[in-house]
Amino acid sequence: MSKYTSIADDLRDQILIGRYKDSDKLPKQSNLADLYNTSRVTISRAIGILQLEGLVSTEFGGGTKINRINTENQFFDHMINTPSGASYNYGGKGQLTSTIISFEQRLPVEDEQQKLHIKETDAVYDIIRVRNLNGQPFIIEYTIMPVKVIPNITIEILKNSIYTHIQDTLNLDLGKSFRIISADEADAFDSQYLQTEIGKPILEIEQVAFLKNGVPFEYSQTRHLYNKGRIIYVELCR
Repeated sequence: MSKYTSIADDLRDQILIGRYKDSDKLPKQSNLADLYNTSRVTISRAIGILQLEGLVSTEFGGGTKINRINTENQFFDHMINTPSGASYNYGGKGQLTSTIISFEQRLPVEDEQQKLHIKETDAVYDIIRVRNLNGQPFIIEYTIMPVKVIPNITIEILKNSIYTHIQDTLNLDLGKSFRIISADEADAFDSQYLQTEIGKPILEIEQVAFLKNGVPFEYSQTRHLYNKGRIIYVELCR
């Protein structure tokens, strides 16, 4: 992760947890540069990311103003061009917990075999979890993972972070992901576990995720409440 994206992540977290609630502006860029031991150019690029997300706006000679519209929803914002694990995206925003709906090993159906490049005899984990942030359910995750690629998943791991298990325990590097975003209506399952009404809008992200070596390790669908945050894509200059 580049320096300016790391700074943007930290500033975003500070804004969303209310650190600057007594002020309508961020500190001066020169002060932020000193705080993060970096250049003003790097700070400017970090603030540029927050501008694209709608969290701040800048005025010539007026500093960087914090936009307070939809702050509650922004708390649940999801950066679509980052790793899609909930712990990665929301872990710094509050207490992230998991409700395990089901967890089993089984053989894959044909569609799963194709997406994960596995054989019909290769076992997969079939996982359904509800993710809660500060006690509020906001995502249902349906996840399929090949056992031979991501071994030793347990209930305890599911209560915390699968991606941490992948990176820290298995020492595997995450690679690219292919995602399809679509709109849907809440069904009875969504209604029960996301505490919403049947027929309310749902945003679904279908994903095939790959390790850095090109091996697919996850096929998933995550269903998001329409009124709990936004899906954001930021195109960064290379």
